[in-house]
Amino acid sequence: MAHSILLVFERPDTGRPVEDERQWQGCAMNMGNIARQSRDIEILGENVLLLSLQTDLKGVVDVVSNSLGLKYRYAIFDQEIEWHKTAI
Repeated sequence: MAHSILLVFERPDTGRPVEDERQWQGCAMNMGNIARQSRDIEILGENVLLLSLQTDLKGVVDVVSNSLGLKYRYAIFDQEIEWHKTAI
């Protein structure tokens, strides 16, 4: 079974219609609200979410249903991600 999914949403180009930017802003705000209410979703950046598949899939369903119309890429991880820190 998969452990987690990394979602990276593509922001609309700055030369695109204003409607695309409005849709992006609305979806980003909704996804941020969903992520803050779920312990299974980690916000890694403005357009990057890490969704755990270890418990409830409600957060995944909520994020995907609120991102309709947005382009995104994803990576599926079979095991827990091992994060490494760089030395400063």
